[in-house]
Amino acid sequence: MNAPFDARPEKYRKLKLSVDDLFAMHDAGVFSFRHGIELIEGELYQMASKNIRHERWRMRLLQILFAQLPDDLSALPEFGFRMSDEDYVEPDYVIAAKSIDLADLRGSNVALVIEVSDTTLESDLNLKARTYARNGVAEYWVLDVAREMITIMTGPSGDAYGSSDTLPLTAPVVARTRPDIPLDLLA
Repeated sequence: MNAPFDARPEKYRKLKLSVDDLFAMHDAGVFSFRHGIELIEGELYQMASKNIRHERWRMRLLQILFAQLPDDLSALPEFGFRMSDEDYVEPDYVIAAKSIDLADLRGSNVALVIEVSDTTLESDLNLKARTYARNGVAEYWVLDVAREMITIMTGPSGDAYGSSDTLPLTAPVVARTRPDIPLDLLA
């Protein structure tokens, strides 16, 4: 005779996925990356739908990045990349050296990650910040498009940033870890 099913919550356990599992599921047709799937700490997240305000700022930022970035850097819009075996993210922008092969891109070798945040501010300032810090992203910016503010985080240590400043988008912003990345976001 079969034992009765025990549905008490303490009997459940989470199953963590790896980035390899994520790609195998994609290849098997379980989902498409077009649906905005990210893997953070081995857990699947579906990204929020983008609204017009988010997309206007994202397009504006793309034009600014292409016009103002130093020649040795690339702006990679909505580029999904493996940060570790259990973290696969698709930030709004990854700024990285042109010399880095995209297959080798990791948190520790990007110059800057930028999230344009409208409806996802809490997640971008908490879950995403922990993920980027844990994976060694030297500098992380969150553009709060509703309040027209920018939060600049630097000094990753463990799963936190040592420094965080929130400023209005009324003046040029200079990357703290790469002073050769000045961006006039209101240009």
